[in-house]
Amino acid sequence: MFHGRRRMLPTFIDLSKRYANLIENHLWAQAMIPDQMLDYFVVEGEKWILEQRRLHHPTAKPFSPDQRSKFEAFFSRTILDAVRFAVVEQIPNPGFYKNLQAMGQPIPMDFGADPRNYVY
Repeated sequence: MFHGRRRMLPTFIDLSKRYANLIENHLWAQAMIPDQMLDYFVVEGEKWILEQRRLHHPTAKPFSPDQRSKFEAFFSRTILDAVRFAVVEQIPNPGFYKNLQAMGQPIPMDFGADPRNYVY
């Protein structure tokens, strides 16, 4: 059970402003506390996802009827109508990973690595 006030999640714009100075001045040598790291991942992760979406949207296709049928029990018709996917040879690592390495932080998931090496 949750006690106390709920923490308001900052918006993407709030977080972008908060970390703009760090990003512009490359102050990555300073270690972030866990909440700051989470905020950083939210901001930079969203940027990366939107960039990937922009790059691949022109070639993305809707689900085939067979593919769609496998998801119908889990998602609404509205969601499934909006879904598009693109097949790519490799998913690139996000550009912000280089900042993690500069901070001495491990890369959470190397998209270039063989997926069979991951433990799920």
